[in-house]
Amino acid sequence: MSQKEFVKPVGLETPYRLFNLGGTAFVESKQGDDLDIMPASWNCPLDYDKMTVVIDSTHYSRKLIEASEYILLAVPGMGIQKEILYLGSVSKNDNPNKIADSGLKFFTLPDCDFPLPKDALHGQSLS
Repeated sequence: MSQKEFVKPVGLETPYRLFNLGGTAFVESKQGDDLDIMPASWNCPLDYDKMTVVIDSTHYSRKLIEASEYILLAVPGMGIQKEILYLGSVSKNDNPNKIADSGLKFFTLPDCDFPLPKDALHGQSLS
């Protein structure tokens, strides 16, 4: 049984169902084939249908977000602690192979432009 069988969309109008104050979220950004993923603790529902994520302007992810205007948010599971710590301590500004070096595994779904991290709860892509 694969993780794909358990994936159900969480509508853009209900992000509060997955995210709460103080939890770490994966912020995935993509522009063309350039992908980055980073853990961020400064994220929370702003309202019932809005999320707030704070990403410093020096982060590699920020330039991808500004170029594409889309992100994917996911809640990492406890089984990928090593990958979370690696992705949070290494910048793609310094290591272009950051994602491959982290060991994080992904899967894909039809109609989703982002690869989805395995062992995480997934929101939808947001603009």
